[in-house]
Amino acid sequence: MAAPGTIRLTTATHRLAAGLVEVRSLGPIVVKGLTDPLEAVELIGAGPTRNRLEASARRGLTPLVGRETELTLLHQIVDRADRSQGQVAALVGEAGIGKSRLVWELTRTPRLSNWLRLTGRSQSYSTGTPYLPVVEILKGYFGIEASHDVVAIRSRITEKLLSRDEALAPAVVPVLALLDVPSGNAEWQTLDPLSRQQRTLEAIKKILLQESREHPLLLIVEDLHWVASTNLSSWRTCPTN
Repeated sequence: MAAPGTIRLTTATHRLAAGLVEVRSLGPIVVKGLTDPLEAVELIGAGPTRNRLEASARRGLTPLVGRETELTLLHQIVDRADRSQGQVAALVGEAGIGKSRLVWELTRTPRLSNWLRLTGRSQSYSTGTPYLPVVEILKGYFGIEASHDVVAIRSRITEKLLSRDEALAPAVVPVLALLDVPSGNAEWQTLDPLSRQQRTLEAIKKILLQESREHPLLLIVEDLHWVASTNLSSWRTCPTN
């Protein structure tokens, strides 16, 4: 019943993804074999929220109970980082125990009002792509949207890095490559994979360290366990781990 290139959902299915997708109502639709019409919607695209917690937050979250100790510890870590003492915190627990909610509460504390906050997420299907969370972090940093074409992406990356510090110029090509944007750099094409990896990690480090010198920086990597253990070695020289 859907026209070519479109997706239709019942309202029951839409409720399962409420807040995560944008839809257009189609009203009641008569379906062959069913007595009563079905309410249906057409899928337009991804919504503004990134996960179910954000979608729930838009509707209103219930009060957080019983996590005072964990929040206090996270606040202490933030305070130390705010005094230029770099910190790493790992939240570990069973699915549904509230790890994402703790991060949500932390990022909305007044302590972080002047911080730059960047988030990346690993996925179950990304075990062979250790850079995926970093790609998301960089897209957030450069303000890259799905609607941006390669010209807009190249312009955003180049202008922002050079406006921050001319010393970041060597980071432009590795970042473009990481985001699958052609750079036209002949030297980059001749590099072996290991050299490209080293230059990419160095570029990421320089960008994030430069930002941290100007204001406190919080990097959040969700579901890091989906990054295959064989690929974690490439993160050891990168501050986003």
